[in-house]
Amino acid sequence: ALVEILEIYEVGLVIESATATKNKNYALFKNIIKEKGVGLVQAVRGEKISVGHLVELEIMHPFFSQNLEYENLNNASVVVAVFFKNKKLLFMGDLEEQGEQALLNYLKQKNSLGRIEQLDLIKIGHHGSRTATGQKLLELTKPKAAIISCGSDNKFHHPHTQTLEKLQERKIEILRTDEIGDIELKY
Repeated sequence: ALVEILEIYEVGLVIESATATKNKNYALFKNIIKEKGVGLVQAVRGEKISVGHLVELEIMHPFFSQNLEYENLNNASVVVAVFFKNKKLLFMGDLEEQGEQALLNYLKQKNSLGRIEQLDLIKIGHHGSRTATGQKLLELTKPKAAIISCGSDNKFHHPHTQTLEKLQERKIEILRTDEIGDIELKY
């Protein structure tokens, strides 16, 4: 899907993890970035990026800036918190519960859990799969709304019923790309 994003949308900057992969789609992705002259930076946990005067991005994950191979690449996903005026958004990439737990442990250790409490919006990890968006994450972040990015009639049947039920139990508004298409946030 990242290749399609680069082809459809105007992208100014890509933030990626430093994880090694031999995936042929990744090679194509890197080639398109180079051809289009898109900025590319490697995610470093704790790094803050200002976008204009009002928006701050904070890299929450991955934990390693060096080039590592992960058994499950989903848990090497870049997680970004976005702070805009009085809004808090969290974009979970493809992170699954194991990665979520590592993220929460890190934030707890740094006494920074408050940075992601009381979210206005969370982009659910790994397309709403069963292995993402654990109870602990939802209990801590208490999001008002959730975006699930998944294709309609996808072969994995995302989002998973368990994930939807976790969100519905907490009365979190659910926005799904398989039902409504592209989602554009305007504040």
